[in-house]
Amino acid sequence: MYYTYVMAQLHFSVDPETKERLTREAEARGMSLSQYLSSIIRREVPQAWPKRYLDRVVGSCAGSGLREPRELDVDDVTL
Repeated sequence: MYYTYVMAQLHFSVDPETKERLTREAEARGMSLSQYLSSIIRREVPQAWPKRYLDRVVGSCAGSGLREPRELDVDDVTL
């Protein structure tokens, strides 16, 4: 069985000094520049909802008059 991974390509600009610093750091870690940048992004960008995000979103509806809908029985659903 074979798996194919499609990797997105990102393009951005940095000044030459920053590029050199990143390249040296990647080499020191035995990584390509792409691998090193990916590791920074995975570490720095959260993969979960921000703290209390759902409380803020759901809580923003308080007092709006919205009500939780009644639960439907199977017989109430028309396909």
